[in-house]
Amino acid sequence: MIRSITGCIFLAIVFSGIVFVLNYPALDGPFHYDSMLLEKNQELFQSGGLRSVIKIFPQRPLTMASFYANYRFAGLIPYYFRVVNVLILGLAGVAVTLLVRLLLGTPALNTHSDSRQKDVLSILLGLLYVVHPVQSVLVIYIWQRTALLCNVFFLVALVSYVASRLNRIPAAVGYPLSLLFFLLAMVSKENAIILPAIVLLTEFALFGTGFRKLIRIGAIVGGVTVLVLAMMSILERPHGAGEEASGIMATILKYYDESGLTFSRVLVNQSRILFLYVSTIFVPTSSKLQIITPQILVNSITESAGAAAWMLAAGTLIVSGLVLLKRSPLTGLGILFFVAALLPESFLVPQYLFIVYRASLPMIGLLLVVADICLFLYKSFSRAIDAGFMRKAVSIGLIGSIVLLGVTTRLRAAEWSDPLTFWKQAVQLLPPLSENIEKEGTLHTLNLLILNMIRKGSSLEEIADYERKALSLRHRPETVNVVMGNGFYARGDVPLAEAAYKKSLQIRPDFVHAHVALGGLLSNQGRNAEALQHYERAVQLEPGNARYRHYLGVVMLKMGNYQGAAESFHKATALDPYAADSCYQLAKALLEMGKQNEAVTQFQKTIHLNPGHAAAHTDLGVLSAMSGHLQEAVTHFRSALRAKPGDPLAADNLETALRQLRDGSDSEKEGY
Repeated sequence: MIRSITGCIFLAIVFSGIVFVLNYPALDGPFHYDSMLLEKNQELFQSGGLRSVIKIFPQRPLTMASFYANYRFAGLIPYYFRVVNVLILGLAGVAVTLLVRLLLGTPALNTHSDSRQKDVLSILLGLLYVVHPVQSVLVIYIWQRTALLCNVFFLVALVSYVASRLNRIPAAVGYPLSLLFFLLAMVSKENAIILPAIVLLTEFALFGTGFRKLIRIGAIVGGVTVLVLAMMSILERPHGAGEEASGIMATILKYYDESGLTFSRVLVNQSRILFLYVSTIFVPTSSKLQIITPQILVNSITESAGAAAWMLAAGTLIVSGLVLLKRSPLTGLGILFFVAALLPESFLVPQYLFIVYRASLPMIGLLLVVADICLFLYKSFSRAIDAGFMRKAVSIGLIGSIVLLGVTTRLRAAEWSDPLTFWKQAVQLLPPLSENIEKEGTLHTLNLLILNMIRKGSSLEEIADYERKALSLRHRPETVNVVMGNGFYARGDVPLAEAAYKKSLQIRPDFVHAHVALGGLLSNQGRNAEALQHYERAVQLEPGNARYRHYLGVVMLKMGNYQGAAESFHKATALDPYAADSCYQLAKALLEMGKQNEAVTQFQKTIHLNPGHAAAHTDLGVLSAMSGHLQEAVTHFRSALRAKPGDPLAADNLETALRQLRDGSDSEKEGY
């Protein structure tokens, strides 16, 4: 089944079908957590174009491009985003299957078991990977398509490399493919940076590569890694676009500042968390399968005997992996794969010590350990017991595990369908609130419960109780009221939303997100003079933020300050040359100023950046018609209707233009 392209396609369909069935109860649920960023930037999806969407999170352009493609196909409907995630996970399962099968055919392992046993074992481990509830989090939590894509490309890159080493594909094809997929993995999520290390470990453990050759290979992959890091340093931003810091080091420093932790504290705490990931993979209980699972922090290794014991255990695990690279190569590789895959996010994104989806890629390392154990059972007991019986026993054991994991995934998927129930459970599982609790994750958990309580119409008294708990953390309290304001505003309670935003600004007058949120509320209420003050303050606080300058320009345009609006849009487009909607609004301002030729240029630029910008096509069509170019106007009106079917303005204008063409009234300008 896995020896041909047709077999791999069939396996991908089967895996995807199983994933779809297991996760079906949650597929139609709302956006969760970071995925709500897609909803928040809906206007960019509608009118900003691909480049503007990529700029939401520029260090992961491939993932953002996939989100944009999803939107163009089916709109911002969570169900269709999750269906695509299902398909990606199905492909990842096939990649796991291929990787395990190839590794079982390397020189260090080729003497164990027969080919059919290895095929069956590889398929079962691939299936176990896709049904695991950890992978379900990546499917349902839409934003983690970043991890899904990274995992697929990471695995295919490793498969291409190993296949080349085994002469399954020509080296001239395999190695360039490996590099290509490594780059694709990196622009999906930065965790893929560990791939060069995994390649070197695989060479040493499974191909028996000597140190001299290993150094030569290391020099090559090291050079590639440096180049990739240089590229990523240009793209990297903390939390994506709109931040004042840029580059890898600036991003890491920002994240450590948000966490309030030092590297040594992270090291001490991650020593215990390492084994929490192990237990999550082997015993995935509900308490471990939350999006965020805040922990109680240990301050130093001397604080308790437990902290020292966890440090010792983590060190022992790593040393064991190194020792086993020669004695039991697949197990040694699996252990070190597991540890290495956890390192990037564990130490470079320290605001959250434990997040369940981080176990997705490291899980592959533990599957390699399971594969080695199965090989050991095949070899050790086949002499004393009927070989066929042992194969069946191992397969039944794996199938039983797959069924149990599948049931857990299905039950967990049902819990995702209601956000209020989901976040209430997450809050109930929080450790007691104390000075040593992990504050960032706890704050996010409470904030998301508050947001969903407001959306569901919970009583103000009940909401206030959780507000007090969030404020008691004394960690970024200004965010609590902005979240409340967003919730009240979403349900149409403008006075409460306004009061919440203003309360946030009382706590922290320079909190830019509160200024922007309040500015948007006031502008939508027609209170543009008040909105102007908040947008001007936002621009002062973050002068490099193109979106804030765009919002400022929109308010100025509403107030009739066309010169000021044009200047603001000019600055916005200078900061973000691919912001199609800023170009469009600039065109509107220029048109109001009587600068029609310049306006036409900006409308054309808008369409160049976003060919599906219906409003720009309509406005350009009107200008074309008024200039006597009716055929050109018809083309634009039809383009507008393709982009926005049924748009009444474009439809009416198209009808007028066609009538004038029929009547031969090329110079007529009425009706637009």
